[in-house]
Amino acid sequence: MNVQYSAHLSTVRIAVSTVRERLSTVRSVLSTVRQLELKGGKYWYFKGVNLRAIIVWLVGVIFYLVINPLPLFTETVGAVYPIIVVTAVLYLIVSKINPKQ
Repeated sequence: MNVQYSAHLSTVRIAVSTVRERLSTVRSVLSTVRQLELKGGKYWYFKGVNLRAIIVWLVGVIFYLVINPLPLFTETVGAVYPIIVVTAVLYLIVSKINPKQ
């Protein structure tokens, strides 16, 4: 077998392998996009609205309005960062307690 031919064949194999990997990734992404459009699909929630996220967001807003005027937060970093942490933890807890069916 010719050395140049062997090197060329090796390059072609690598290229084909790369194309296969990319196609697999594209198929995976397309599958996820299709799930966005399916009524009752993985991302449907309640008529297309994630009520858990909305409720946790509202709790975060209310909590922000309560703690923002406190001197501890007005004189330091503010209430934004603690609220981000609190709402993230609350959303994780709500998601663990009541996962999407």
